[in-house]
Amino acid sequence: MDIRGRLHRATGNDLGISLIEVTMLVVIVAIAMAVAMKSMTPAIENARQRKTEHEMDIIIKAIAGDESVMSVAGGVRADFGYVGDVGAFPPDLDALAENPGSYGTWNGPYIPPDHLEGFRTDEWGQAYSYNGGLEVVSNGSGSPMRHRGGNDSLDILSNTVYGVVRDLNDSLPGTAFDDSVDVEITIPDGAGSTTTKSYHPDSTGAFTLDSIPIGRHLVEAIYTPEVDTLSRYLTVLPRHNSDDIVIFNFASAWFSTAGTGDSMLTLVAGSDSVYGVACHTISFDVANNTGGDVTVSSITLTWVGPTAYYQFVYWGGTKVFDSSAPRHGSGELTTFDMNQTISNGDTVTVVVDEFRDSDVGGSSRENMGSTDFTVEFSDGSVIEFTTAACP
Repeated sequence: MDIRGRLHRATGNDLGISLIEVTMLVVIVAIAMAVAMKSMTPAIENARQRKTEHEMDIIIKAIAGDESVMSVAGGVRADFGYVGDVGAFPPDLDALAENPGSYGTWNGPYIPPDHLEGFRTDEWGQAYSYNGGLEVVSNGSGSPMRHRGGNDSLDILSNTVYGVVRDLNDSLPGTAFDDSVDVEITIPDGAGSTTTKSYHPDSTGAFTLDSIPIGRHLVEAIYTPEVDTLSRYLTVLPRHNSDDIVIFNFASAWFSTAGTGDSMLTLVAGSDSVYGVACHTISFDVANNTGGDVTVSSITLTWVGPTAYYQFVYWGGTKVFDSSAPRHGSGELTTFDMNQTISNGDTVTVVVDEFRDSDVGGSSRENMGSTDFTVEFSDGSVIEFTTAACP
């Protein structure tokens, strides 16, 4: 008898493993693995979801920039992504990694280097859905996951910027000089190049830049008679705040380029006043120191509120305008009933009376205290003053 038989007889045990035992072991291991996999599945799905959400956030920032990235100098936002450089949304996700058409303003890739490989698909291996806007969608989990970079594409592509221009003396241009100022902004045109949009301020110096995409854009204000140019880079944010007023002050004065034949009537300092029961009348004195007689046939008064309309204008005590239907408002040309001449070296008092809150009818008188006025005379002279508060 061999040794195996002897051991069997001595111990009464069989050292071999039966088929039933092997089968039971396999079943136990399989059950354990199934339980482990079942418990791991939610964790795996959660991890895929988190990674996908993070990647979609990277894609949105590549499209419209990262608001947390600031410039070292000035502390203003410095990253506006593809839109900031091109002026439009990318046609597809490929444009975030490769120039979509030899665009001169494209400055990518906009996807970070460690995400360039595979950023077009989610963690389930499905391609992201992107239709050229503010939203990226992942469908790999079986239920769409959406990530948006804002509520409205107009917040990204069509912002409004307000500004004002003034001269060396902080004076507004008035109607005599508003067309002597150009305000230009250079922006990307959405097709790989740039375009320059030009505007003129109004008589109060105010201007509005419209349909401006987010980004850093060059703005220039040019006083054309002297080619006096002011330049600055303007940071345009999504939903650009209308309270952010761009102010340009030229190094020259509006009147510095008046021709030899142009007269310049001037305001007599401290002569302006406001009076009447409701402070509905203003007056001011103008002096002629031009070296010759000046004839005036009209004036234009401009102010920024309140909404009011005047009925009478007196020139040196002579009524030169009288109209209650309609009364005249801010920015309207008021032609005199007869021309008025002021001799060299003389001063004349101008009275504007019966400011009311409507251009016709028996409306209420309007308080014109603490109001900024610009007055342009027919000869091209412009004066400015601010009335005192109503007594």
